[in-house]
Amino acid sequence: MSAVACALLAACGSAGSATSSDPAEAQSITLYSGQHEQTTDGLVTAFEKQTGIRVNVRNDDEDTLANLIAVQGSRSPADVFYTENSPPLEFLQEKGLLSAVDPATLARTPAKYSSPGKDWVGVSARVSVLVYNPSLLARSQLPASVMQLASPEYQGKLALAPGETDFQPIVTSVMKTYGRARRKSRGAST
Repeated sequence: MSAVACALLAACGSAGSATSSDPAEAQSITLYSGQHEQTTDGLVTAFEKQTGIRVNVRNDDEDTLANLIAVQGSRSPADVFYTENSPPLEFLQEKGLLSAVDPATLARTPAKYSSPGKDWVGVSARVSVLVYNPSLLARSQLPASVMQLASPEYQGKLALAPGETDFQPIVTSVMKTYGRARRKSRGAST
């Protein structure tokens, strides 16, 4: 098995130099993708065109794929693991199942968007937002921080989908920023 890397960008940096001019020696990599299929398809098409390396894609939920890699261990066919969120990467990192990202690839991304262990790198970003009804809540009443959402004034006024893919990364971010005790004191659990 090739060591599991972290993102298609890392594969571009490491696998791109391994191409051969002999079509009989055409190479391929296996990508486990927990990202939106449309996003993945666009990146794979561009990567294959640029490098000549064929990409075999397995799409599924990022947690399902991370658990599969954990079960497969060193026998996993995954060369690249592409996720929407960092918790599955941190799960695999704790198990020692990620390989180091090439330093040149890491240098292209601010360190705050990569693993301190240098075994995964962020390749895209997004912002989480709250939607509110201005006829029920004035703009001046909106919280200035996610931490304020646990205040009594928001009790019964906030709906969250804890099973939604993006909820866990928000809780994880609060835990890493403010500590585990503060996360629990605010009523969130992971």
